[in-house]
Amino acid sequence: MENIKTKRILIRKLIRSDAEDYFQIFGNPVIAKYDDFSPITRANADENITDIIEAYCTNNHEKEFGAELISEKKIIGVLYLKEEDTYFSIGYHFNEKYHGKGFAAEAVKAFIDHLEENHSKEIRAIVDPLNEQSIKLLEKFSFVFNEEKRTKKEDNSVMIEYIYKKI
Repeated sequence: MENIKTKRILIRKLIRSDAEDYFQIFGNPVIAKYDDFSPITRANADENITDIIEAYCTNNHEKEFGAELISEKKIIGVLYLKEEDTYFSIGYHFNEKYHGKGFAAEAVKAFIDHLEENHSKEIRAIVDPLNEQSIKLLEKFSFVFNEEKRTKKEDNSVMIEYIYKKI
């Protein structure tokens, strides 16, 4: 995927020097609250960035991209893309310090627009049913509830997720 630029955000491939910014997002318990991961360590961030960079060079159907705040040259969000046979799954996580400023909406809209302009596949997003802000963002961009997904976790508890699709 080529870079996508908006007024304030540059969506691009992640690089090794983004590891600290990545850690600031995924090391935060508030961000992990609505997902299936525990907060990561700095070492995990380094490992994850290495895996992400390797995925760019393979036929891996799952990729992550950084949402860089141009004015600060800092990754403030990560956009996820998984290509399935008939649709794309997207996801996003943003640094808590940048919530409420419209950055996520700006980046997600540009990401969706890019996918729609360059592909004819349906776009879906998976969201925790308690993540009201994320659901509002999806609905703002014409996503509607499609189905509920239940997954058994390692501790035998059940994780419930909602799948939204773009209409």
